[in-house]
Amino acid sequence: MLRFAAAFLLLSAALTISPAAHAEVPAEDAVTLKATADQLFDEGRYAEANDLYKRAYAMSADPALLYNQARALESMGDYPEALDQLEAFDREAPPDVRAKVPKLDELAAELRARTATIHVTTNVPLAHLYIRGKDSGTIEREANVRARAGDATVRVEADGYEPFAREVTLPGGGAIDLDATLERTRSRAHASGGLTSKWWFWTALGVVAAGGVALSVVALTTEKAPERGTFDPTPIRVRGFSF
Repeated sequence: MLRFAAAFLLLSAALTISPAAHAEVPAEDAVTLKATADQLFDEGRYAEANDLYKRAYAMSADPALLYNQARALESMGDYPEALDQLEAFDREAPPDVRAKVPKLDELAAELRARTATIHVTTNVPLAHLYIRGKDSGTIEREANVRARAGDATVRVEADGYEPFAREVTLPGGGAIDLDATLERTRSRAHASGGLTSKWWFWTALGVVAAGGVALSVVALTTEKAPERGTFDPTPIRVRGFSF
């Protein structure tokens, strides 16, 4: 940490932004942003400093600002992103600028020791990955993602699927494999056993059944009114008798 801080101060003091690197934006704009960011860094306002370093880099494309971003991110505890920026600085900086950062490899090694790589695979394309609640982007089908070493909750989500969550321990300087297989979300009726599992369904069915029984009882116990037939009033005559 002390070696990293000393190296930062050396590079910060020596940094000059070349006007040729940002023809579309006046040189003094990026220089002013960088100077303000340095002051914020000295005050311990690392997030604000990092934001200004990023804006200055967007204007100037000066690779030295990548190193300054790495320093601010490291101070914020965002070791994976700090390592990304430090590696970008190593790739882009010319030899004379890299020479201003003594023991660059050792500085990178310190960050790697605090960083783990997660190889995530999933069965759903473009699922969202969250590590410790932080959105870490989307996964096509698989991805290698850096994260701070230590205990973490890894969560993978996609529309129409049940979320996947796993508690893991991320090894510093190491890697783990994680297969995040997502299952489709079941419909509400299916998930609860369907229509016939609802209490109100059985209650209503009982009412209908009870009503049917009652109607049957009424039908069986009620006397049927006699039908009105026709009767010929003409007396029936039998030989010798008359009714």
